[in-house]
Amino acid sequence: MPEKVLVTREIPEAGLRPLEGFNVTVLSERPPERGELLEAVWGSSGLLVTPTEQVDAELMNAAGEDLKVVANMAVGYDNVNLEAAREASWRWVRPRR
Repeated sequence: MPEKVLVTREIPEAGLRPLEGFNVTVLSERPPERGELLEAVWGSSGLLVTPTEQVDAELMNAAGEDLKVVANMAVGYDNVNLEAAREASWRWVRPRR
């Protein structure tokens, strides 16, 4: 069974192409409510977020032990709790400058 990847918002088709072969769920056009995000993330191996979603210990714990990588579709990373990421030992990906 393909690994689950949660994409928090609709993104251009070109951004989804590298995820072919995964079980991809795209939440919606709008930023998801926190509760919706916490519920949808369970069992995800990968998470692609935008700056409107806070990536913290609560979200990582809601994903469960399968979470391996979080990609932030943004220039900055103010929405990512880097200390929680280090403690959880998952990979965090951001665009190169």
